[in-house]
Amino acid sequence: MLTDDEKTVVAQATLTMQIIVGALAGGVIMFFVVTLFVTAGGEAGPPEMPLLTYMSLAFAPAAILVAMLFPGVLIRSQRETMLVGVATSQSIPADKPPAQDSQSKLMRLVGGYQTALIIRSAILEGAAFFSLMAYMLEGQALILLVVGVLLLFLLSGMPTRSRLEDFIDQEQRVLDELREMRTIDAR
Repeated sequence: MLTDDEKTVVAQATLTMQIIVGALAGGVIMFFVVTLFVTAGGEAGPPEMPLLTYMSLAFAPAAILVAMLFPGVLIRSQRETMLVGVATSQSIPADKPPAQDSQSKLMRLVGGYQTALIIRSAILEGAAFFSLMAYMLEGQALILLVVGVLLLFLLSGMPTRSRLEDFIDQEQRVLDELREMRTIDAR
């Protein structure tokens, strides 16, 4: 359970992450609008072989898959680092208050969540930009649907305070369980 001070930190971090995801989504939306204006009067027909369209159709599901899986890998890596860090830093100075250690752990968890969120969002944003470039160059309307799906996936990752608090609670439980398992294994 988080203290009031920790909830304040989580609320501030959530706002920062919402701004980041909103800015990434806003960039895609603005480029979408620019693309529609640039291609509005286009007289040239679609190319015989819309290679970029095909590439973006293949790249979009791959980007969605990577965006769903990679943050989990990153979080597991951070979890392992935190476990090793706790195991190797048994010589915590006596003058360091436990509350400061708790705050440090919270900041590491929030930072890991934020890093995973940014990477996830950037992967989806990159795929959306690539699809928009394919549309701009080849004019295949199907790509606009792909961009919409990518944008929905991007916005679905919008962090909320409760989502971040749930993540922190879950990670703390998992870390405690793993520490206990390692202590049992060490016996």
